[in-house]
Amino acid sequence: MLVEILRAAKILHQLRLAHGAERGAVGLEGEMVDAPMLKQVCDFLHKLQGRINVKICLGRENHCGSKSSWPRHT
Repeated sequence: MLVEILRAAKILHQLRLAHGAERGAVGLEGEMVDAPMLKQVCDFLHKLQGRINVKICLGRENHCGSKSSWPRHT
């Protein structure tokens, strides 16, 4: 589980950097990371939050919620 959490954190970090640079995708460990990957990460984090009863803070912009302009999923 720790490996998955670390990977999710790396993906969120890279996408935040990409968003700041106005890029839609980035490379991470040999694979493309874009909006569909973000949806997978957000789904994972929401499930994790329910299992271990913790609040997941993603900083000022909530990339998994409706407040963010991009990346965002529905």
